Amino acid sequence: ANVTMPDVTVINSEDFEDDTFGEWSAYSVVGDQLWEIAAYGNPGNCAKMSGYDGAAFDNEDWLISPAFNLDNYTGEVFSFETSMNYTGPAMELLISNDYESGDPTTATWESIDFVPSPGSWTWTASGDIDLSSYTGSVHLAYTFTSTTSGSATWEVDNILLTGTMSNNINENE
Repeated sequence: ANVTMPDVTVINSEDFEDDTFGEWSAYSVVGDQLWEIAAYGNPGNCAKMSGYDGAAFDNEDWLISPAFNLDNYTGEVFSFETSMNYTGPAMELLISNDYESGDPTTATWESIDFVPSPGSWTWTASGDIDLSSYTGSVHLAYTFTSTTSGSATWEVDNILLTGTMSNNINENE
């Protein structure tokens, strides 16, 4: 029997182990609380956001990916893990093909479904998120919001974006 295996490429991987956001960037729209690197990821470090600092505060904070040119790949799949605790708005995953830099609220974003943590600091895999229908240059972003009525704490770790390099060369069997 012969099998042809496509070459899967890691487009982006971030585990926050170097105490930075890597190629990702944080942007605060509202509030004094900010995305930070926390030392209790799955395992090691993670990106953490909470709007609680002795009380719940209004916040809108984004963790934004670098640009990914999806025209260079096929079969793109995005995955990550989240952990959450406390009561407050759910974190969202968004994608944009017109964001360039700076204030993300000036761009057009589309929500993407994922499996979130159920709470109690339970690390949960997002599931494999199919991005193969998107083309061109895109950014992904996690958006965190909190209010004076509630602020969950969200953690993100083990980000992975993969795809098969696009080329016009047929695979050998």
